[in-house]
Amino acid sequence: MLTKHFSLEEIQCKCLNLACPGKKAEAFEIDTLFRLQAFRDLYGKPMRISSGARCITHNLEVGGVISSFHVVKIETGVKCQAYDIGTASAKERYALVQLAQRIGFKGIGIAETFVHVDTRDGEAKLWSYK
Repeated sequence: MLTKHFSLEEIQCKCLNLACPGKKAEAFEIDTLFRLQAFRDLYGKPMRISSGARCITHNLEVGGVISSFHVVKIETGVKCQAYDIGTASAKERYALVQLAQRIGFKGIGIAETFVHVDTRDGEAKLWSYK
């Protein structure tokens, strides 16, 4: 386990490449990982991570943007700063957005089946995927 509730397997890159940089423990920004655990503690229920770290190839395959906070580039020190939490209802998404703001996530995206959270620098940003 990387934290009390999250294992490497559930937050690592979902690609099939076993040598993928997004499958290594050092691929994760530590502050983001601590916030994710604090988020889970405050939520008080299990969270399903639908996307964590991504290598560049997997990011392109899933339609991620080039500047995605999910992308890991170990050689340049870029680490995963984003997680997508799978949701089943609008009520659950609403609760997660409220908590994400309290925990201090700066990027929060809302989709039909997940809520994206990240620890970007600068101004906070809230958006909807459509």
